[in-house]
Amino acid sequence: MIVASRGGDDRHPDWFLNLQADPQVEVEMAGSKRPMTAHVADAAEKADLWPKIVADHDNYAGYQRKTERDIPVIVLTP
Repeated sequence: MIVASRGGDDRHPDWFLNLQADPQVEVEMAGSKRPMTAHVADAAEKADLWPKIVADHDNYAGYQRKTERDIPVIVLTP
């Protein structure tokens, strides 16, 4: 998963808008590329994922407090 925080800005990051337009992506990790499909977590998914995200990366909680925008969580699946 990835988080479209843009540091708590009130606007979505451009890459997030690109994913909305075309959810077919290629992810590279450790030199290996994999095709994936991105989808924005719905409210139930985000309710499950968000506590895990902020437990590992507490800066996201601060970003959410900085903006009225609901920061999207994007789930990537092979």
